Amino acid sequence: EIKAQGIEDSVTVVQGSEFGRSLTPNSAKGSDNGWGGNYFVFGGDVKGGKTLGEYPTSFERSSPLNIGRGRLLPTTSWDALR
Repeated sequence: EIKAQGIEDSVTVVQGSEFGRSLTPNSAKGSDNGWGGNYFVFGGDVKGGKTLGEYPTSFERSSPLNIGRGRLLPTTSWDALR
């Protein structure tokens, strides 16, 4: 629709999660909040094809970014997207 209207270079869409979730249940059989989630940015003028931040080299328990229960420490804050 954006392209059909000819405004694709004037529109940027940002989709984000307000928080992440743990993969394993907590003691109340729910999941705990994490510190971040995935964000996707797209639009006609976005120079994409990049991953911002540090993609984990390992998901092993010994990884410095793995803090357990499926939670990873983020390496880049939301503010860094500006």
